[in-house]
Amino acid sequence: MGNAPIESKDLELWISRQMISGIQTSQIADEIIRQWESASLSISAQHTASRFCILNGYYTSLIRMLRKFLAAGTALPWAHVIEVVLTDNDHIPKELVDSLFIGATRDKLLLSTSAQALIHNEKDPRWLKIFDSEIKEKNLAAEKKRDALYQEVLIFKREGMHREQQDVVKNILAMFPQDRDANQLAVKHQEQSLDETLANIRRNHDRRDKPRSLKEPEVKWPKLSTRLAKLKKRLNLESAYELAIGLHQMALHQDALLILRTQKNKWMDRERCFEMELLLAEGQFAQALENSQKILKEQIGDAELIFTAIYISAKAYRGLEDFEQATSIIRGLLKHRPDYRDAPLLLREWES
Repeated sequence: MGNAPIESKDLELWISRQMISGIQTSQIADEIIRQWESASLSISAQHTASRFCILNGYYTSLIRMLRKFLAAGTALPWAHVIEVVLTDNDHIPKELVDSLFIGATRDKLLLSTSAQALIHNEKDPRWLKIFDSEIKEKNLAAEKKRDALYQEVLIFKREGMHREQQDVVKNILAMFPQDRDANQLAVKHQEQSLDETLANIRRNHDRRDKPRSLKEPEVKWPKLSTRLAKLKKRLNLESAYELAIGLHQMALHQDALLILRTQKNKWMDRERCFEMELLLAEGQFAQALENSQKILKEQIGDAELIFTAIYISAKAYRGLEDFEQATSIIRGLLKHRPDYRDAPLLLREWES
């Protein structure tokens, strides 16, 4: 067989190839048993081997295999024994069932053994009772393990060990994928990780000078702030937005932000997007990135707002000198919107 197959799918593929090649089933069965005897097959592959031997009538080979298990005093695959016995019988005699219970209990294989009996519609009513009992016991053990893991979560949370806490939550979800509390914790951890990443980006960005080539020179206009302060009280959302646009066109980005934010409690998507544009123009790339990620985390159904947030995040990463991430994001955007704003031009410029 060459390299011995480990899993059931590998063994099934090997069997299929041998049969296509015209190899006799008896030879295939002998080789399978040989591999089984050498402990080369996984549990799933052992079931495949047993099924092949039974379906093709090679009971002798299989029984020889089971006898070796018995003689060696190792755990016997009782599910296979049931499969062999029920091949030519519609039920198992009570005395044999009693022996199967004893053996499966000794080897701690009651669950798989009772499951195999039920699959074959074995008539003894004790199989169903044992199966239900075993399932209940397994569930109780799993729930006990889950409770213990939640205790670890609380300990790690109290100690501020966030990474260890996340690992435990992953273990809970591996056991109980639908566990509501664990799923909520996982989402919260993802959000915290994103917030921490953004905070680190901001700290790193604040430690160094902003790239001058990416920030337009600030225009100075004496006494402008005094005049704007007087105007603020008379502005509504629309007039503030229009005035901010005018100031932005004059490269007065700080003043544009100041005026736009006077109406922040009334903002809609338009104003949120414009604020991000102003932050980019002002060179506040970390803040622009944080704002865009907040919009993406909200999972709003407005496609235009989402595309704007993606576009802004690409330019923000570029401003933060994460060129690879910026280029990757703009490529992804262009897959969905090939002509979005100046994204095609930006991609050519950034790739060059």
